[in-house]
Amino acid sequence: MIDRLLQNNTAAKIISIFLAFILWFYITGDTRDPGPMESSRTFDRLPIAVYNLADFHAITEMEREVDIVLRGTSEDLANITPDNLDIYVDLSGLGEGEHTVRVRTSIPPDVKIQNISPSSITVVIEEIVTSQLDVIPVLMGEPGEGFITGEVTVEPQYVMVKGTRNVLSQINEVVVMIDVEGAVEPVRQSLPVTALDAQGREIDEAEIEPEEVEVNVDILLPEAEFPIEVVWEGELPENFEIKEVSKEPNRVTLSGLGEILDSIEAVETLPIDLTGREESFTYEVELELPEGTSIKNDSKIVVNVVIGTVEE
Repeated sequence: MIDRLLQNNTAAKIISIFLAFILWFYITGDTRDPGPMESSRTFDRLPIAVYNLADFHAITEMEREVDIVLRGTSEDLANITPDNLDIYVDLSGLGEGEHTVRVRTSIPPDVKIQNISPSSITVVIEEIVTSQLDVIPVLMGEPGEGFITGEVTVEPQYVMVKGTRNVLSQINEVVVMIDVEGAVEPVRQSLPVTALDAQGREIDEAEIEPEEVEVNVDILLPEAEFPIEVVWEGELPENFEIKEVSKEPNRVTLSGLGEILDSIEAVETLPIDLTGREESFTYEVELELPEGTSIKNDSKIVVNVVIGTVEE
């Protein structure tokens, strides 16, 4: 039958045209441009952002980085930087405790994600609490030779410390460190406050408000208390004598270098003249302060003198 078709001129033409069409379709279809070739690009250790964490919550444990493999054309992949990639976890509605959350992405539309590792992470959330704690001043060093430290004041006297319950439970004290090494005058400074654990280690996770306090340390000369010795001049009339002497006060506090104070046994008054006195009297007299000392209170005292006749 095929031989008869081939002998038919019309049929042979139709078959030839059909075979030619098939051959053309095969050739043209095989040589068409297949389009740009796709490839992969890996981004390692991309940071994971956190969205929608409640203000009164803090993350205490969480994996912070992921590796991601993107698929796309070489041109599209070459134009991508880590800044174009938003890798995040959404913590909306999550409370205290341990949670497994999916790592989400926002990437340019011309590429797609081939792989992300890890695709989900564990997040531990704790509630943030606030506590009011006293600030303890800690003096470091020694003042200048012969000087001592006096009153120490801190303003404000307490601070607000914020952190998770676990962080606050580690705080043993809140301190301000004050350097007085070699000081010969009052120390007035604004200094940072630090939270310490029981071993004296700083707890960086604690948030302190205010971060600094005003401190004042008085730098003083040493003080010592001495008896007062009344100094007389002149003579009472014949047959009269001093029966009793009292002083108000009878002791005085002086300040000065330690070596000077150590050399003092008593503080004398300026001389009181007894010449011609036959009656008891009260007299306000100035103290004669040893050189290099100062007095804490009034430098005058009141001396009460009782005078009577000499009894035979």
